[in-house]
Amino acid sequence: MHYPKFLSKGMGRSDLMLGLVAASVVLMSGLVMSKLSMGQTNFAALSLPSFAGASAPDSAPDLVSQNAIAPDASTTLPAIAAGACPVSLELLDEGNAMIGGTLLAPCLPNQDLVIAHAGMVFSAKTLSTGALFFSLPALKTDGQVDIRFSGGETASAAVPMPDAAAVQRVAVQWPFEDGFVIHAFEDGAAFGAQGHIWQETPNLPDAGAPAKGGYVQLLGDGGAAMPLMAQVFTYDAATPTEVLFEAAVTETNCAGEMMGDVLFAKGGAVEKSEITVAMPACDALGEYVHLGFTPPSPALALAN
Repeated sequence: MHYPKFLSKGMGRSDLMLGLVAASVVLMSGLVMSKLSMGQTNFAALSLPSFAGASAPDSAPDLVSQNAIAPDASTTLPAIAAGACPVSLELLDEGNAMIGGTLLAPCLPNQDLVIAHAGMVFSAKTLSTGALFFSLPALKTDGQVDIRFSGGETASAAVPMPDAAAVQRVAVQWPFEDGFVIHAFEDGAAFGAQGHIWQETPNLPDAGAPAKGGYVQLLGDGGAAMPLMAQVFTYDAATPTEVLFEAAVTETNCAGEMMGDVLFAKGGAVEKSEITVAMPACDALGEYVHLGFTPPSPALALAN
């Protein structure tokens, strides 16, 4: 799997490929991600709640999805050479199928790095002490987490996460700070009402307390040299829920292509898709493109 980039109006296909190769060499070399099998997705019509103040593009953008089942999203990273900077990674089960991590790298202060788990990756940065404390939603029961610094140093650890088999999650990830926003609507909730869950009202459970309903988590450091961002929605299978991936039309992506990955985690297995959205022309600045689905079906559809 490669990490896609926005294809702007002035960028050619060859420039895009060179950018992808360079980014892959710097941050993602050595991470062996699952291969994607090519195929077209049949998009079904979907009725979803409208957004107040958001207008739809005059014409629906093209949408391409390449679906695949990621069998084991495992990564193989080289060991740190003896005598090099000591790096340690410890993991624990924080409850609610959440993995807590403590990374100690005293000779790597303020360093960019990438955290990978089950095909989900996001950027982070160590503190001035070289430490990093993080939490991420488990997508698989093996609890495998791999870390790679921008300079090539690596660390890996695993913690059994049996609760991951009992939760259902959907994640969207993309390169650069601006990208997708997850909106979830429980029990037919309207935009901004009780039951509308998104980054402004994430409904996160209290530490040590069981989750009540769905919740959204934000992952990634937008201040990294090459930000890799993600949002994850954990949902209750017993609660009727509709989900939207929202992308704002901006000067960065208008009249270009916006790309990312979608991951569905259920029963400890992960299903992965690459999505490419052709964004509206630049006269649509301030408008939004919405992709929606209704769990448990992972079929994405354009929605206004």
